[in-house]
Amino acid sequence: TTFYGFKSSVVYLDFSTDNYYLQCEDTIGEVHLFEIETSREISTDTLDFELEWLHEGLRSHQPLESIRKQYSKENKIMNIVKIRRKPIIAVGDEIGTIRLYSYPNLGNEGYYQCHQDHLYKVTKCLFTQDSHFFISMSSYDRCVFKWRCLINEQKMN
Repeated sequence: TTFYGFKSSVVYLDFSTDNYYLQCEDTIGEVHLFEIETSREISTDTLDFELEWLHEGLRSHQPLESIRKQYSKENKIMNIVKIRRKPIIAVGDEIGTIRLYSYPNLGNEGYYQCHQDHLYKVTKCLFTQDSHFFISMSSYDRCVFKWRCLINEQKMN
């Protein structure tokens, strides 16, 4: 099956947490939503519930609008990922910083943890399936870091 309708190169993909939808975003910021089973493109206006994403789909997710406002053309979000079964997301940016935020983030507070160990552009970040470790990568400094996840329940609320 091939998904069509893009005006420029596709740069981000994500599956909804229920595995029914695929979200694709192109280089001009146009977001397309597809039903995986039927491969048809659908409009978010036709859905009567909020979809939840684990990775790049979070970029355009409404509950994270306040986080997107903290970034700019000079420091773009390079990678974004949600930890499974916990209300936490990690954002890797263009200057090599990784910030952990509460999810959903309603604008009441900024990040609650910040790591500035990469030299430049966090090109990939992800959590292991068991959520015990967080992996970050930067192609510029040629480093892959493994972080042990110690969840502070009080900071998440």
